Amino acid sequence: MKKNISQTVFEKIDRDKITIRPKRYFVFCSIFWLFLGGLFFFLDSVLLSLCFYFSDKLKPMWVFINNPLALIPILIFFFFLLVIGSVLFVAFLYRKSRICCRHEDWMLWGSIVLGIFFLSFFAYSLGVFENTIFVKKGEELVNVKKYWSKPSFGTLSGKIDSIYFESKKMILRDWSGREWVVQVDGDLLRGRTYQQGEEIKIIGEKIAEETFFAKKVWSWR
Repeated sequence: MKKNISQTVFEKIDRDKITIRPKRYFVFCSIFWLFLGGLFFFLDSVLLSLCFYFSDKLKPMWVFINNPLALIPILIFFFFLLVIGSVLFVAFLYRKSRICCRHEDWMLWGSIVLGIFFLSFFAYSLGVFENTIFVKKGEELVNVKKYWSKPSFGTLSGKIDSIYFESKKMILRDWSGREWVVQVDGDLLRGRTYQQGEEIKIIGEKIAEETFFAKKVWSWR
């Protein structure tokens, strides 16, 4: 005689000695995993916002291309991998929750990734976390100027004293007051108006004492 479903379930419970738990236990677990997933969702948004911040301030990809042995770009890269790994953890927590487990995997992943990306980009645009964490009394706690003041490692920054478009060079005074002759690639001068007194940051190569060749130039922000 064929067993009904109820009988089969009860036999499995007796055979495997499964503990029967009340409904409120599963409701509590679902809420707990959902809350934990939401907490990590917020933390991931903060971390990714900081990744946007450091990418804008430190230009890690350009620094890495110019100097593959530079430490900071490598650290930022691993920091970004940490964020990606944490996003995977958020998906795991939401999947573990009974509330979200009914959704398709692609919907769950897509919602989490897009949600974290847009929230972090919005927060970065407003400077929410950066101004809270790194700026105290109007001064940045991260010494960005020191990072951009290592000519031997390919970074230089300061204020333009004078610029000579015909000879493709400018005189730059760095933050310590030292003058540099900066040779600029002609392509960097096209479509870009540099002005005396403008503060800039440069990626390039030190080719002589107090002489620097610029491969990429940004306004200091």
